[in-house]
Amino acid sequence: MPQTPHRLNWKFAVLAACFVGGVCLTWYTVRGDPAYRTLLTMGYLILLFILLRTKIIQLPKKTEEPPVDGRSTRSDVGKGAGLMFGAAVWVPLMTSVVPDTPVGVAVVLVPFGALLLGGAFLLIRDLFRKLQQ
Repeated sequence: MPQTPHRLNWKFAVLAACFVGGVCLTWYTVRGDPAYRTLLTMGYLILLFILLRTKIIQLPKKTEEPPVDGRSTRSDVGKGAGLMFGAAVWVPLMTSVVPDTPVGVAVVLVPFGALLLGGAFLLIRDLFRKLQQ
């Protein structure tokens, strides 16, 4: 079905607004106050959500289909998310306890990196499993 010029103008307007919003968010991330980084991340996710909902960016068909064996992949996602949550909790917890020395920094960063890499490995393994099905 061919798209009408009205539909193309609407998509172009949404895409242009998201582009301007993304440039503004990027500029503020680099030059602005670092206290608002969580809000800026939420802004990026909202822009991505708008682009996906308006179907300007379309996901591949395989991502919309449910996996054949959902139990094993859900457990990998759960483990990966748990490890990443543990990494996010580890840093603030340990920075309040460990002194600010090179050994203290290693005590904070080595387990953080291990938890983060483990979680990323499990999430990426789940993603490749879904793509192979």
